[in-house]
Amino acid sequence: MQQSFKRNIVSSLLVNFKIGQIPTTAEQVNNNIASYKEELAKAIIDYANTYTERNITAQMYDEDGTLNISDYRTIEDLAIHLFKDTTDIELIDAFKMRNDSPKSRSFLDAFNAWIILNNFDMLLKAELKDSVNIKKSLLDVQVDKDVVKYQLVDESELVKTWRNSEDVNALKELGNITTLLISSTPMYDYNKGKPYLQPGKYVDPNSFFFAFADILRIPSIKRISENKRYNSLEIIPQIIDAVLSISSLGPNTNLIHSIMYSVQ
Repeated sequence: MQQSFKRNIVSSLLVNFKIGQIPTTAEQVNNNIASYKEELAKAIIDYANTYTERNITAQMYDEDGTLNISDYRTIEDLAIHLFKDTTDIELIDAFKMRNDSPKSRSFLDAFNAWIILNNFDMLLKAELKDSVNIKKSLLDVQVDKDVVKYQLVDESELVKTWRNSEDVNALKELGNITTLLISSTPMYDYNKGKPYLQPGKYVDPNSFFFAFADILRIPSIKRISENKRYNSLEIIPQIIDAVLSISSLGPNTNLIHSIMYSVQ
């Protein structure tokens, strides 16, 4: 659940890799978050309609983006009725069967959707901490899509320079947003240079820095990065192409290729 929440927060607040969109305004960020919540509500309804012989037509938002309070309460009551007595054993069994049983997968998706919807603001704060502001008067309150409830905050603790020194802990300098981006980068396996997604595997921030240290030690990469003729926008594509052309980078080959492939 946590990894799914992270990926959706990255897509809503920072960058949606699937459609190539970067939110540039607070309005876009809030609309994206509302759309994510709408998907969570739909997961609950889909499970109920498919596997519990119900015919729920409730929608979280009207077509104009207005919160449908009555329908949302219907969804809340439905989720409570479906999941309030769910035991740990039932969750463990569903998790074990999730790849073989569509019902188990749908049950887990709906249960997780209910947990996330019920605790959305708390989970968001836990991930981004002071990097996100939630309007106090709207804390734990669902709102219309066009209401600016969430706002990202400029990070004073973002890494300003890439340094390779034993007395510098890069993770301590790293901002919450950057950490979230790195930890949401999917891992790929490479077979003769062709990338294959490794389901459920993501880049570890600590390993990320070790990988970049390895990259900077490669003579051909070092020559590119130190070439004063290029600005940063020109250097980055060259570094990516150079790294992906190297078939073996030691134990960090998959990690380095995953990072380069994801930022292409």
